Amino acid sequence: MTIAATAVVALVATVFAFTVASADEVGGGGASTPVEPPVQAAGAQSAVSAAAPGVVDSVDFAKLETTPIRQWGVVGTGSSYTAAKPQVWDFAEIGTTVFVGGIFTGVQRNADDPTSSVIAQPYLAAFDRDTGEWISTFRPTFDRAVYALDVAPDGTLLVGGEFTTVNG
Repeated sequence: MTIAATAVVALVATVFAFTVASADEVGGGGASTPVEPPVQAAGAQSAVSAAAPGVVDSVDFAKLETTPIRQWGVVGTGSSYTAAKPQVWDFAEIGTTVFVGGIFTGVQRNADDPTSSVIAQPYLAAFDRDTGEWISTFRPTFDRAVYALDVAPDGTLLVGGEFTTVNG
């Protein structure tokens, strides 16, 4: 999947939530001003399960696998007016790509392993939903926190937060 230069709309202001109605997007928490240049990406996918919602059966904890899962995650405290710890604020899914927005500075496979290096990817990252792998070809740069992600009816990723600069 390729996200073209016009496929991501970023809004300037502190935006904590979106609602999307047909072709219109509405940001909450501040004025909406398009950011230039638009975010570009080639390829994308993430680490959130696609399982259908519903009631989870009881679990026999004695039978659970104890081997640690070596998956990707977000780490580090990003620049924000409102947070002192790394936080994930929102998720959005387009196809098999899961986008993660929040207050973080990078991604890391298996954060419990001290030999695992942190890769700088502040505020917005993408993961393959089916494999859990970080998508290294999706590398937007934001100067501050991302709080809200949504997908417009045309497949455009909408991004809102405290940032004033994207890819600049």
